[in-house]
Amino acid sequence: MKLVQCGWIVGAMLMLSYGAVAQTQDAAREGAPQTQVFHNSSSINQDHSVSIAQRFTFDQFDPHHLIAHNNLYEFNTPGYNWGNAGGWSVQIGTSSTGTFNTRGIGQMSVSNAVKHATGDFAAQYTYAFTDGGVTAQSDEGFALDTRQGGETDKWFHGTAAEGATAGTTLLPVTYVAGSQSQQTTTDGAYMLDISKGKISGIVTGEETLVKGTSVHVIPVSATLPVSTGIGVVNTPIPRIKVENTPETITLTGVHLIRGSFVTGKACLAGGWYPEQVLITKTETAANGVQDVTIVHKNPNGTDANNPTSLWQGGLCGQYLSLDRNIARDGFPTSYEVVGATDSSHLAYIWNVKGFTKQNVLRVYEPPVKLRNLSRKNGVVTASFSQANEPYIFNHAASVVIAGASDPSLNGTVHQPAYDDDLNRDLHWSQPGPDTTSQSATIDLPSSYYGFHLYPGAEVLGPEVAGRVPLEPNSVDWAPGDMIENPHNPSFEMGAKMTSVYQHTLPNGTNSGGQLWAFMGAGISANYYPSTWRNLNPCPLYIGCGGTLEPIQWSVYEGPYRDLIYARSAPLNAGSLITVGCDLRGCNHQAPYQIFQLQNGEMDYDPSDGNFTVPQMSASLFTGHLNGPLTTTQIDLQDPRSPGQVLTITNSHGQVVINSHAVAGAQSTGSSNALTVGRPTGGATSSASQTLATVLPGAASRGISAACAKGYVCTSDRGRIILAAAASASAGTIASVRTSLPAGTICIATQNGGSTFLGIGSGDESAQGFDITAGVVWRGVVTIDYSCR
Repeated sequence: MKLVQCGWIVGAMLMLSYGAVAQTQDAAREGAPQTQVFHNSSSINQDHSVSIAQRFTFDQFDPHHLIAHNNLYEFNTPGYNWGNAGGWSVQIGTSSTGTFNTRGIGQMSVSNAVKHATGDFAAQYTYAFTDGGVTAQSDEGFALDTRQGGETDKWFHGTAAEGATAGTTLLPVTYVAGSQSQQTTTDGAYMLDISKGKISGIVTGEETLVKGTSVHVIPVSATLPVSTGIGVVNTPIPRIKVENTPETITLTGVHLIRGSFVTGKACLAGGWYPEQVLITKTETAANGVQDVTIVHKNPNGTDANNPTSLWQGGLCGQYLSLDRNIARDGFPTSYEVVGATDSSHLAYIWNVKGFTKQNVLRVYEPPVKLRNLSRKNGVVTASFSQANEPYIFNHAASVVIAGASDPSLNGTVHQPAYDDDLNRDLHWSQPGPDTTSQSATIDLPSSYYGFHLYPGAEVLGPEVAGRVPLEPNSVDWAPGDMIENPHNPSFEMGAKMTSVYQHTLPNGTNSGGQLWAFMGAGISANYYPSTWRNLNPCPLYIGCGGTLEPIQWSVYEGPYRDLIYARSAPLNAGSLITVGCDLRGCNHQAPYQIFQLQNGEMDYDPSDGNFTVPQMSASLFTGHLNGPLTTTQIDLQDPRSPGQVLTITNSHGQVVINSHAVAGAQSTGSSNALTVGRPTGGATSSASQTLATVLPGAASRGISAACAKGYVCTSDRGRIILAAAASASAGTIASVRTSLPAGTICIATQNGGSTFLGIGSGDESAQGFDITAGVVWRGVVTIDYSCR
């Protein structure tokens, strides 16, 4: 075995690193903790710089186990564990703390391994077992792999320090502490001068593209300073030769859209990477073109899908912050504003993963039309004029009514109620005389479309000695200005990403992207193999009063044979898929699509239990139908009489039964029809199930029991809400009174909850059955039952 250990760094630091290793080895013999400190103070530019490099080569003998690094830990010191009530002791085998203040790829731990031999191979093996329990208030129990991470909720707050001057590219800053403030600036994000933000207004219309560019333009209510020069760049802008060292390039034949360019600061609206640049030289504009020399740092090739343009004057160097984002997230946004095409149209660009043209803010939505407005006794009723309007399910706290023929109907109204989501009806309270209007519009308040502009510049590197490097800018930085360095508006996250490859064809064994194997008696009623929770409140989303679209839980793309392959059915009358009501409850009609198909959908309305499809065909209907079958025509064919069909149709309130021959079959020469009149008072019903009455049980006083709101409890199934103000003893906790056929078996199960109560059922008879608990309990419990 060869063993090589070295402290490998650059240049003159070599001996210092070796010395540090030797000192810690001596300290280890003395029983003191080992400490290694390394500072990279060399100015030599190298591809790699490491503090300690260790290389182990095993090639002389073959023991059963070969381990390059082996750390053994044994913690025997007394500990304590009171959780949130009193703290806990912590033992950590290996701890790494890293802070990355430089843009680029930051990797906390890197493993690169390749095996060139048959046999087991894994990038990481983890073995962990415990015989502990959960006793403290905050105990989470055993977790084989626990991770927590994502975007931070803090950003740099500070002031411009002494020495700050207009247009500086090395800004002195002073950190200002606060609950949402972080001390470190963010390399690659934008430093904003909040004190110099003087422009604000309302977005008044939909955005469009400036012709020939990747720049988006939106109409606004504010009066804007207009750009003095706008031009389309046709010269490819290459990658700079030395990283982080800006270089000069001449843009030949810039096609002028407005005005012309002069030396000074400008905004390069790059199709790939926008930036503020310096114009160092210009030629005289002629025939609508001009040669312009700039100093740049970002590459922007000639991309027809994301063209580059140059902007100067006006709003160049300002950043767009949407008021609704500040209200929701707390920090200002920083979309790059490059100018204004006229005094009421603001031009911006947004770089997402190196592309700009396709990225749209979509701030504005046109008002939605209403019809048949009527106010009576201080309540206005109205209907949406079309289906699938964008705000039907918004349920915003306040909306604006405009355009009504009676002006007294116009204005801001609060808490509009949506009477029937299916029929698009709504109402709201509004004082005034009884009146009507054939039409009007509904919109969100203007605050939803508000914005502010702040001057700023991109941060080009970490703060050094109290100064932050910035790109060229024309910000009037002054000592004492309030500054912020919010998150970059372009963010993407993959909480867990795994890419796997297999090139060898299947050999009869089962490979898999992810395998879970569960064992032990604890894998039972309240063990959830996989749980996904969106912990955001419902009012954040459209449908509950918010402005964001709800998430999509799972996306499957690419070729596959079976999307879900369930090898066995659920036990104990369970469900393959269980769907509850939406977050607004069950007491409203809000149908949703169970399946969205290529040329149709399957819809379900939880408020009344209706299942709807646009068309349906089946080769055979058999068995007992629990409820009516609704359609415009039913064709029944007896396989013993090919070609003969019994057709049932609805004709003007009459049920018509007609026997006839199908096309292509030998005709019998006769057609018999039976017409049945429709009963007075509505549609017929052939439902065999009966309603159920839910009563509290006799186990203990103080129990309340009722069918859950929005559900209908029947002899077949139901959902019950039980509540016990005090501890309820074991025994009968609810009685379901209904008509049960002889031999019926009923099953009751607890639906969710932190504790399993041992719910069961029994005493089935013609009058119903009982629900029992095997333990003492209190609080609110949801029970689902089914009978068959």
